[in-house]
Amino acid sequence: QLVQKDTNEVFTGIIKVEDSRTSLGDNGMVIWSDNDVVSIFKKSGYHQKYKVEKGGNANATFKYAGESQEHNVELDKNYAVYPYSDEHTITAEKKFELDLSSLENQVYTENSFENGESVMTAKSANTELYFYNALSMIRFKLWSDVPGAYSINKITLTSANNNLNGEASVDMTPDKPVAIFNGTGTKTSTLTAGEAVVLTTSGSID
Repeated sequence: QLVQKDTNEVFTGIIKVEDSRTSLGDNGMVIWSDNDVVSIFKKSGYHQKYKVEKGGNANATFKYAGESQEHNVELDKNYAVYPYSDEHTITAEKKFELDLSSLENQVYTENSFENGESVMTAKSANTELYFYNALSMIRFKLWSDVPGAYSINKITLTSANNNLNGEASVDMTPDKPVAIFNGTGTKTSTLTAGEAVVLTTSGSID
């Protein structure tokens, strides 16, 4: 049963580290984007959708943006995860259970990462949520000795041991939680360019 509750409460999302959110600014700082949404599991036991009121900065104000869902878990703090999903859950042991299967195929964005694919989590006793990265970001460069010799359409990363996508758990007990992939998913992740990137002697892929 859906119950509407606490519609006027305002949360403030603060990015704690630089390499975290859905896009990078010119100076390397991570910024929120307009209409980004997060899942907030409140101490009241409700899982709710909150939306960024105004993006373009490392700090953002979240406003209530959807009907409440009773979650039936006793929590000692407010817990949040980005990006939003109505399928996210959190256990009584303070562990997020997330479906990150979308990470199997991502879209290349120059000097950044695909919008909505950087997973962050936060916990707080009040309405200030300090978000931390739950995943790592890899940065690499490719270049050619001969201008125009190669064009790149996609790059596939392969892990020898651990999955790179699928169902994941995030233990919110430590100060800096990390996503651990479970048995589902694959050990590969493919980065696809909308248009082929042509390598030059002076240019590179970031």
